[in-house]
Amino acid sequence: MASNELGNVIAERQLELVNGDGVTTDCFVRVGNPVPDGNEDWLCPYEVEAGSHVQRFRMHGIDSMQALILTLKTLDGEIFEMAKKLDATVRYLDGNHASVFNP
Repeated sequence: MASNELGNVIAERQLELVNGDGVTTDCFVRVGNPVPDGNEDWLCPYEVEAGSHVQRFRMHGIDSMQALILTLKTLDGEIFEMAKKLDATVRYLDGNHASVFNP
């Protein structure tokens, strides 16, 4: 799998990023299917998209489950970092949350 390839999307969540002026930007978080990395480990690709800003990452694990779990645990940090770069807050469902992936 190429480093920027998402592959088959197995999960997606839509959020909003709200800037100081109240302008909202849809933010999509997509998780790809974990796949073998060719070196006895696994990787799980994921993507964060907000307007024209798209970042793709891969999380490695010793098996597909660990790669997926580590991806899910990492997503909050990626989302809130993107919001910080865009000088925005994250809104999901009924309002602002300290976490949108980890309860």
